[in-house]
Amino acid sequence: MYLRDSIGYRAWRALHYLSFAVYLLATFHALGEGTDSASSQALLIYWAGAVVVGLLTVRRVLTGGQRPAGAHE
Repeated sequence: MYLRDSIGYRAWRALHYLSFAVYLLATFHALGEGTDSASSQALLIYWAGAVVVGLLTVRRVLTGGQRPAGAHE
């Protein structure tokens, strides 16, 4: 059983929007306070993750949240 069925669509959607804020805060925290934030490898990981999440977010917004053909509910 999916969690969405248990908590309802509005709570599910709220959790998804909250995850963007948590990701953003965690990234800023890692950049500012992380012990490895001065290393080039850590910066590469932070920026690569931010770019991937950013591009996927833009894709989601531009497609209106439509699922690809063949995706199951």
